[in-house]
Amino acid sequence: MKKKFMQKTSYALFIIVFSFGLFSCLPLKAQEQTINISPVVQLISYRSIFGKHVEMLGWGSASIINKEGMIISNNHVVDDGKGKLATAFSVCLTKEKGKRPVCDYTATLISRDDKLDVALLKIDPQDINGQKVDYSQFLTIEPDFNYVPKTQDEAVLIGYPWIGADTISETKGIISGVMEYNDYQYIKTDALIAGGNSGGAMINSAGKLIGIPTFSISDWEGGMAYGLYIKEAQKFIEENINKQIESKTIIFDFPNYQKNIDQINKNQAVTDDLFNFNFDSKYEIKNYIANRYAQLSTKKMQDIAINNLTIELLPLPTITNNKHFLYYVNKYGGYFYDEQSQKLVEKKIGGLTFYTPIYKNDVSQGNTNWSNFYFTQFSPNSWLVINLEAPTWDEKNNEKIKKEIEDVLAKISFKSEKKDVLLKNFNFDLPALGLKIQEDSMVSNDRTGSYQQFFNNLYESFRFDLQQKDIYNGKGKTAQEIYKTETQDINSEYKSLITLNGHKGYIVCDSPNNLFGNYYPSYGPYSYNYYGDNSDENGLVMPEMKNCYLRITDGIYDQNKEEYFLNIIIKASKNNISKYLTELNNFLTNKLELAPISQGETKLVNIYKDLIVLQYNDLEDQNQEYKENLRLLIKYKLLKNEKKFIGEKPMKWQEVLPLYLKATYNIDCAKIAPKKCQSILAGNTVDWYDFFVNKMKIKLTSYVPKNKFDTFKKVVYYRLAGVNLKDWSDKTLAQFEATLNEEKNIENLDKTKIFDNAIYGKRKITLSDIGMNTSYFFSFQDPIFSPKKGIIWQKSLNDQAQDFNQEQPFLDSETKNLQKRRQNNEDNLDKCFKDKNDASSCLIKFMKESVKINKKEKEMENSYSVLTKANLYMNFLNNIDLGLFNSELSKKKDVVIETTEIKLE
Repeated sequence: MKKKFMQKTSYALFIIVFSFGLFSCLPLKAQEQTINISPVVQLISYRSIFGKHVEMLGWGSASIINKEGMIISNNHVVDDGKGKLATAFSVCLTKEKGKRPVCDYTATLISRDDKLDVALLKIDPQDINGQKVDYSQFLTIEPDFNYVPKTQDEAVLIGYPWIGADTISETKGIISGVMEYNDYQYIKTDALIAGGNSGGAMINSAGKLIGIPTFSISDWEGGMAYGLYIKEAQKFIEENINKQIESKTIIFDFPNYQKNIDQINKNQAVTDDLFNFNFDSKYEIKNYIANRYAQLSTKKMQDIAINNLTIELLPLPTITNNKHFLYYVNKYGGYFYDEQSQKLVEKKIGGLTFYTPIYKNDVSQGNTNWSNFYFTQFSPNSWLVINLEAPTWDEKNNEKIKKEIEDVLAKISFKSEKKDVLLKNFNFDLPALGLKIQEDSMVSNDRTGSYQQFFNNLYESFRFDLQQKDIYNGKGKTAQEIYKTETQDINSEYKSLITLNGHKGYIVCDSPNNLFGNYYPSYGPYSYNYYGDNSDENGLVMPEMKNCYLRITDGIYDQNKEEYFLNIIIKASKNNISKYLTELNNFLTNKLELAPISQGETKLVNIYKDLIVLQYNDLEDQNQEYKENLRLLIKYKLLKNEKKFIGEKPMKWQEVLPLYLKATYNIDCAKIAPKKCQSILAGNTVDWYDFFVNKMKIKLTSYVPKNKFDTFKKVVYYRLAGVNLKDWSDKTLAQFEATLNEEKNIENLDKTKIFDNAIYGKRKITLSDIGMNTSYFFSFQDPIFSPKKGIIWQKSLNDQAQDFNQEQPFLDSETKNLQKRRQNNEDNLDKCFKDKNDASSCLIKFMKESVKINKKEKEMENSYSVLTKANLYMNFLNNIDLGLFNSELSKKKDVVIETTEIKLE
């Protein structure tokens, strides 16, 4: 298969020697009685898109192996190599030497083995013209299951490689042994192989099938072709060769599709309600959807020809302004042009005026581009796009190619009189998937399974995309597994599981630590993200935008049992996101028909409805993750949502202690005062004023030393747990914690465990359990308490963010001044002696200054760095048990928390 082969291998190009020596190995009588001159056929795989349209997945080769029309090929020829199975197969037979194969037949897949990489198909009993197929007319090739590969045996590879001009090709080589790959044996030969050979025939000198060409391994020095040893496929063939075609649900009439294209190419003309298009015999239509789409390609590579040309009618929201149309094309059309470096040039095609972007400094005016696209608004609700590829870079033939392009485009004429009829093309009625929209009021395009509705402008909207599952994006995985994998790094408040008519999925909204477009899987259809431009359709600055992404991950199947994702993305301004998310949920509930599964339950979530919006206006220098930390504190009533946060505020004990009790034990205490704050903790009644003031000797009106706050928390914890130590100094605490697990401290260790269990249960629910971390506070100055001067401020030691647990050495300008004074005093004493002054006078001056310096230093020794408001709250978050504040999270204490399963409420 061309597409798969090019993904799996790399190879250098060689010159193929075309011959038909194999045919001389076959009995003459057999050749005269058959309609094909080779048993090796071209197999083209197609995929039906939602039962309405079709696209080619690629092509490969296959061999007819019996008179019942059975053909064998590679598995990667019948799918796209990623698990997406083709839904229709065209079988093309070579009837004349040197001529392209004739595609009069279709086939049905009988069985396949993806590990063995083989597939068995049967030619359908009716051809595309409705005539009964006489299988006895087909030349066949017999598999030789008894053949044993021998070095120096000759091998012939037959197939339809892309470098073989779309005709059957034969290359000869010498067998050099076998190689084991994926537990199966492959015959290796130096015969040339290329994309399109896959699934064809490896023939021995007796004219029998000994292998199936599958892949090559090569470099610039040369390469080897590898064919699956036919003996490996014997069991598979024998088990399936007598199976008959079962009745199948026809979701796309492929024979008529192929017949229609054949008739178009015979007439060399396309005529429908959209346009007329005549073309020369060197071109052919490769794909066609009436009134919507046509693809023209050259039959064979030529110097003077258009390689590929597509014409497509696409939907629009109702647009009556050319400026708005250009805005839409640039935002959503997939044809981005840069207004700074490019300009739009008009071109008449088929009676309409098209635009095409070219670079302003391009002296050729776009005439040397390999590809060009032209677009125009066809009606208020539709637009036309023409994509054209031609070797205009060829300087030698440029003028001739330009003339060829003009000649081809001149044969196109568009029809404007049936614009209203053409609008019926756009709907979202997909019975193959059990999916339907109950109105046609928005932009829809079921050819690619997309659907979009706008909210009063061209930058706020929601859009659906249908995406077939494959092995790279979740095929075979449960909805829960997909949710866990794709949202593992997302804050839990920005995600939730959802169901739509029983179909499971999830919603994810903008998460500060995973901005939109960064956390979604790379294989998803996220081209709808349009952050690049900050202007709306009128040239005004857009407001701050928010996004939500809904993904229905299970239960959407077509008749071939292929499964799809339904992806829904909504983008709206910060002020409107909650309102429009509610509108979207109402739409999904009332307007979208999705075949129900299970009980058909629908549970949708508006994540933005209950999200807290910060009112602080002094956090411009803080990152988004820090703001999320504050929002969480507000959610649990540990912090007030006010106009100012004032993170550098120095904190006193009388402010800190009530907050500490709330954050650590969820105890509400408005003020630490006699008989004002008592509570039961771990079965004991605690008078907190007595505990903090009388027992711990805390002065409520003093500032909290930053470097002593962690020690304070330890002392409180051990005292409440009933641990007895000789004193509570840092040294004693360090020695105790270092030996806590030793036998002498078993009793104390048990006390801490009993206390923890009484307060927190089996474990704490921490920030990491909900996908969050504490962040940094950007501070420009730090408060220092001086016994003489009170609070003084020193500049932060650096401009970097400071970790909330990081201690900063205390070294302010006064300390530096004292150091300088001491040095000057010593220098003056030396100078006094050198000047031979009175020694006693020198010493008296020195001693007086030293006393002043020592007094000042004593004052400085009693100064300390003060705990700030920002330090305090982040210290809380590092140790908080969210289970104390959230009833749903508290239920998770007995199990291992899966980050992706938690939703804060």
